[in-house]
Amino acid sequence: MHRTTDPTPNPSTLRKALGNLNRLLAGRAFAGVLGLVATAIMARALAPEQFGLVILLHTYLLTWQGLLNCKPFEAIIRYGVDAVDAGDETRLRRLLKLSLRVDVVSSLLAAILAAGLAGVTGRLLGWDPAFIGMAQLYSLLLLTSVTGTAKGVLRLFNRFDLLARQLAIAPALRFVGALFCWWQSLGLTGFIVTWGLALGLEHLYMTFRGWRELNRQLDQPTLHDVDISDWREAFPGYAKFTGIVYWQSNLDLLPKHLVTLVVGAFLGPMEAGLYRLARELSQVLQTPAVLIRQVLFPDFTRLWNRGGDGLVWILLRTVAGAALGGLVFVVVSVFWGDWLLGVFAGDAYVAAAVVLTWLLVAGTLDLCTSVLRVAGYAMGDASVVLRLTAIAAAAYLLALLLLVPVAGLVGAGLSACVASLTTLTGMVIMVRRRWIQQRTSTPVGGGTGVELWLEEKD
Repeated sequence: MHRTTDPTPNPSTLRKALGNLNRLLAGRAFAGVLGLVATAIMARALAPEQFGLVILLHTYLLTWQGLLNCKPFEAIIRYGVDAVDAGDETRLRRLLKLSLRVDVVSSLLAAILAAGLAGVTGRLLGWDPAFIGMAQLYSLLLLTSVTGTAKGVLRLFNRFDLLARQLAIAPALRFVGALFCWWQSLGLTGFIVTWGLALGLEHLYMTFRGWRELNRQLDQPTLHDVDISDWREAFPGYAKFTGIVYWQSNLDLLPKHLVTLVVGAFLGPMEAGLYRLARELSQVLQTPAVLIRQVLFPDFTRLWNRGGDGLVWILLRTVAGAALGGLVFVVVSVFWGDWLLGVFAGDAYVAAAVVLTWLLVAGTLDLCTSVLRVAGYAMGDASVVLRLTAIAAAAYLLALLLLVPVAGLVGAGLSACVASLTTLTGMVIMVRRRWIQQRTSTPVGGGTGVELWLEEKD
């Protein structure tokens, strides 16, 4: 194995983490601009109701992809960091084969269930039979979503430059496709095909880059001859950790996709399109929240394994920066949100301005929460993070069902704030409690935070 990481303590940990974060943010910024322009072109080319139909169909697909996604890349980081640091290629290959099996089964089940249940969902959302048939065909794109292992490889070997490039693939393809559809007046079907092809090609690119990197890093990159029959003994706690991550990701689906479907069911496709447009614009904060978790997890884990020195300092600085950055966007939305939406998508979409402001408030809280969530995983409080997220999701769903029928789109934005504030409060209490416990009584030793949690439970 060609080792690309330095396992020794290093005072530049923060600089390295911020460097990786900056690479991903640069890639996401470029992708975000292209994605927003593509969405604006589609909004101007289609009637608001047609725009909402495309949004609902794509959201339906992403919902199933999320529901069956065990995120094996998290387990690759959790169990692969020590293997890479030790140069243990055999252990790493076994881990990758195990994760690949999880990846393949998840993608296959997602495609089958999405196609099979498109009729039931379509009737709830008011789709006609022809559109339901299109949704069933669209669901087959999930067969290309075997990307979790490849993503884990790129993160494990610090190839955040490649991950940054991958972020721009789908938005760039949607941008070019949207221009073509607008120019040729291809209508609803043209935009559906464009959005679907962009997603499928993004998946294929991720897979290609991940396995190419594996061939570059390992002396024996093939996995077909690897025996993983004793995976439970080889990777103790793998199933529990993957289960926690799985349920955590499912709870994360509520604000990402399920709210759009709920708004569509209550208010119709046009309002669902307006909500999704506002949420698309609020991704300026939601996306960094995800990237922060991806970048900081390996380094937080190493710091905690070595006693936690420097962890709180990095934590406080990152949270403060996240809060200040988010507030800038909230202020811009309060004073210029109507104008921006009018310029961006047209006067028919200005009604989304108020919900945009509330989503940006929620996004600012989520940015801070993301940093604390990574710390919770590294400290061994994965179960607490999951419980907090479950409580916040229940609060979100309850607020959504109560507020959307009464307040419409504004109710969806207020519901997001309720959930974000609930999660942030719980995370602050969790991290403070765990840090005090570690400093006063519990030695960390050589295991990871997740191992400590498993030992406590066992």
